[in-house]
Amino acid sequence: MAKLKLQVSEHVRDEEDRLFPLLAAACPPEAPDELGDKIRIAKKIAPTRPQPSAPDTPPGNKPLGPGTGLVDRARDLLTGRGKS
Repeated sequence: MAKLKLQVSEHVRDEEDRLFPLLAAACPPEAPDELGDKIRIAKKIAPTRPQPSAPDTPPGNKPLGPGTGLVDRARDLLTGRGKS
């Protein structure tokens, strides 16, 4: 666990100290907000469980993702997953 914690901390530090400033310098000021909006929309329809047999590249992943996400959310609601 200590090794994992260290690696995650290093990854986050690299993103905050190096990658995010590079992104900010390369994009117009409104780009992060627009990207955040797109991510929030995608998370609402994305699957909530691993789907190892589902395609993960276009074009196969495009039509299956929302349906799989809907089924996952129904299962989550019925089982109470994600409530605690």
